[in-house]
Amino acid sequence: AVQSSNADLKRMKKDVQELLRGEQVAGYCRTAEEQMQSGDITGAYKTLELASRIDAGNPDIERMMARVKPKFEAMEARRKAGLSATEIYKERGDEQYKSA
Repeated sequence: AVQSSNADLKRMKKDVQELLRGEQVAGYCRTAEEQMQSGDITGAYKTLELASRIDAGNPDIERMMARVKPKFEAMEARRKAGLSATEIYKERGDEQYKSA
């Protein structure tokens, strides 16, 4: 029988998990790239946010985020500029809720 506390098994498990995480992040980066090329800036931004939660500090994610974030923020600014008074009130409430 193999002991689950075996140091080699723990190291191998950690290595496999790291490889899987890297593959998952690479998949998210590919998806975000496809979304950017198809014009889905919001989708690309959210995909990159998800990838950065899995692998914070990844240079590929940061590089892509540097391209997507300004476009996303500009789209958000345009969207907010066209809101009605009631919708603006709701947006402010959402922002306060998120910052609390």
